[in-house]
Amino acid sequence: MPFAKGQSGNPAGRPRGVATKQTKLRAEIAKHVPGIVTKTVELAMAGDTTAIKILLDRVLPALKPTELPVAVAQGDALPRPGKPFWMRWARLASRPTRRPRSCR
Repeated sequence: MPFAKGQSGNPAGRPRGVATKQTKLRAEIAKHVPGIVTKTVELAMAGDTTAIKILLDRVLPALKPTELPVAVAQGDALPRPGKPFWMRWARLASRPTRRPRSCR
């Protein structure tokens, strides 16, 4: 049974605007952000690899592929090193499965 439009599913729940532990912590940390950033940069410049990683992870976005993957249909020409593997894989994939000799 759906709730009526505009009516809360939990009318006795937490009222809006009440600070949670998370919002209190964020407000406290926000007061010290400039000092935290300055100290992190100082540590990174001194060679602290953890500080360097924190800064780079926050400043530079993760690298993502810029091109779509290339789909190769069966029978298309492949570079020389890949062709023997592709042919072997195609033969193995078309065979019915069987138990290894040690299980017979």
